[in-house]
Amino acid sequence: MGLNSTHPFDDNNPCNGKLSGDCLELLNLVLDQEASPGQYKHFNEHLKNCMPCYEKYNIDVAIKKMIREKCADRRVPNGLVETIRAKVLNNTSTE
Repeated sequence: MGLNSTHPFDDNNPCNGKLSGDCLELLNLVLDQEASPGQYKHFNEHLKNCMPCYEKYNIDVAIKKMIREKCADRRVPNGLVETIRAKVLNNTSTE
């Protein structure tokens, strides 16, 4: 179905116990603060009626918060970011 700013998922077809691809995509947009105002509104309405999405959202929010708190005072060694980036790019270019 795909996501847009007016209707991010099919409210007539709830997740039925498991997250749909559209819900996961929208969840990631919301968590990364990249969702449009309309997508935020629909997502928040959907959370009121969908326990799988509600649970996944709260777990992901807690994980992001913990990572932020645990990594806030840490310094990354010189070159680590570039090393990771090179490995990721190398792995994705061969797939």
